[in-house]
Amino acid sequence: MRLLVFILLFCIPSGLTAGTTYTQSGQFTVSIASAPVATRKSGEQPGLLRLEPEFLAISAERIKAAFLRELQLQDRWNDSIKLLLLENAGAAQGITIVSTHYRDGWSYQVGIPAQVEETRLVEALVQVLLLEFANRQSARATEVPRWLVTGLTEKLLSGIGAGFVVGPKALAWEMTSKDSLSNARQCLMTNSPPTFTDLTLTAQNLPETVYRCGSHLLVSELSSSNDQLARLKNFIQLLPRTWNWQTAFLQSFGFRRMLDVEKWWALSLVEFTTRDQRQAWPIHVSLSRLQEALLTPLEIQAKTNALPEIKYLSLQELLTEEKLPARQDLIEFKISQLQLWSVNLAPEVADLMVDYKQVLEKHLVAASRAGVSPGLRTIGNREAELVLKQTLRHLDALDKKRKEASKNLGLPEQPLLGRR
Repeated sequence: MRLLVFILLFCIPSGLTAGTTYTQSGQFTVSIASAPVATRKSGEQPGLLRLEPEFLAISAERIKAAFLRELQLQDRWNDSIKLLLLENAGAAQGITIVSTHYRDGWSYQVGIPAQVEETRLVEALVQVLLLEFANRQSARATEVPRWLVTGLTEKLLSGIGAGFVVGPKALAWEMTSKDSLSNARQCLMTNSPPTFTDLTLTAQNLPETVYRCGSHLLVSELSSSNDQLARLKNFIQLLPRTWNWQTAFLQSFGFRRMLDVEKWWALSLVEFTTRDQRQAWPIHVSLSRLQEALLTPLEIQAKTNALPEIKYLSLQELLTEEKLPARQDLIEFKISQLQLWSVNLAPEVADLMVDYKQVLEKHLVAASRAGVSPGLRTIGNREAELVLKQTLRHLDALDKKRKEASKNLGLPEQPLLGRR
């Protein structure tokens, strides 16, 4: 079922640029930044929209209406949002958002290049609308997690056939009731599915398409029922009142620890990608995906003031690396991930992945019986040392089997250690 709402713009002159434009709700104002020195405007570039104040005002209200509808909110805004068109900014310049707190509330200013990609514009307006909603009744600024901004943006875009952003010509705004997650499903079925940690790492290491599809699904799952949607809105409003978004997430959605979130997400991904007929990867792709799944990314900070980096550990390193925090949680996370990734593998490769998973599960049980944390090197505990050695032998045997399968197919063996 499709609903077409035609917007006919007869009376707005396309060349009007002076002054400030106010939107229908009064929350947005649009103006053009004045430049002390005139610079030459670049011509319109393919894939970019040329914005004009009047049409940006209409587009902002359209995006806001979709935002309110998606979160089931009333239009009870507190703080104004100033949209500043940067007439002389280059097309590659990013969109900036500045939040300023006053005694009576907040003010937001969004700097937007006059030529911009539609997705970038929609995402920026979604971000500032989330900020305005989160910061109500709070003097402490919040930082909305990127996965929430991206996921909600993709959710809004997937529900609109034509563009959100209007121009001088009459346009059709197409709302459709088709499966809004069809693109995300296809993407996640044909790529390595991201873990919850993948989506929320500070140092993002996912392909952009996979990241956007994963974030789209995550936000859809978190708003899949009235109860879930209420929890999501509570999560947003808790952001400025907690030290980090993870604390707000656990409180709002009722999880005890982030590992439980990983397990929930793994099950959600399995169900989502298998609702349609299962699509198995070819064996050479499956072996490559298996090799990726055997690595565990950790965000580490080598020095106090250094930026965090991603280090990848093999399963053997996961068990033997010294001073590894929360080792058991990491092993349980890896077990969940191996279960998740087995869905789309070729049968013979899926069996091999299950073997890896079972070795880790047995290790957890045996290490627990030995009375030590899994993988911990305990001097004088002979039973624990035997458990670790036996697990490492099993993993080495599986690695040998996997490498032989890759060699028989003529696939190059990539090193599992030290990959960045």
